[in-house]
Amino acid sequence: MANLALMGERLLSSGDYSDLTIVCKDHEFRVHKSIVCAQSPVLAAAMKGPFKEASTNTFHVEEFGPSTVKCMLYYMYTGKYVEKPPSSLENIDDQVSESTSGSDNNCSAETRSRTWVHHGLLTCIADFFDVPDLRKMSIAALDKLIQDDWSADAFCDLLCKTIDRTSDHDFYFLLATRAADHLGELTKRELFSGSDPSDELAPAVLRVCVQRLDALQSDLKTANERANRRTGVTEAIHSLFDSLGIENCRHCGTPISCGVNLRESGLITQIMSCTACCRRLARIIVDA
Repeated sequence: MANLALMGERLLSSGDYSDLTIVCKDHEFRVHKSIVCAQSPVLAAAMKGPFKEASTNTFHVEEFGPSTVKCMLYYMYTGKYVEKPPSSLENIDDQVSESTSGSDNNCSAETRSRTWVHHGLLTCIADFFDVPDLRKMSIAALDKLIQDDWSADAFCDLLCKTIDRTSDHDFYFLLATRAADHLGELTKRELFSGSDPSDELAPAVLRVCVQRLDALQSDLKTANERANRRTGVTEAIHSLFDSLGIENCRHCGTPISCGVNLRESGLITQIMSCTACCRRLARIIVDA
């Protein structure tokens, strides 16, 4: 596998035997259809259909910068994910690791912002060219960074530079979920106020908040139902003890207490024990 990755890196770097040119601004990437079209249905369709790209063997990318394009191509050729934004197109291999690296809590605010935007743009370009594995890796890497080292400044920068480049559902859900986690802080910055690109995310954030509210209400309802059942059964057991004339623990002679435990199976298990000696007096299972 390492040899294949090295061979792919050399092919991408040299452009030897290439049969397709991807043009991005003032950069040209000489690539191989057998590699890139096999991983991108978008490129495959452009090369097979009655399009200008098929006749000229040239594909122009205007939506992204050369660095983002190169990182995507590097992944296609080597299977390696570029963890950090490269300072130049020549040193991409220095920014690669086999798995998502941990966050650097000591990095500067500028570095943090550039890194988040880098992962966000990789998600956008992976969605644009339909490269699902790259998209999944970039979303996972970005989510880990946001959760490990939250920064409202970096998040706002990420939104402004990526939100209008993709409509990917998973990417929107990630941003909406993390925005909901820090909604108070973000609204103080007048996000979602109707004056910036973040407003496109507002409906998704609202859905996340509503889902969380529904979950809390459901948990509260369940807790109240359990509390009511505890109260009712406990009162019934005390009444039973009174009718039987049982007042003291048969083990130590101190007054009896009734402990209640609810089971998730829908059965109420009543454990009656003595508060003094903690020995069990009885165990009753009552159908709920």
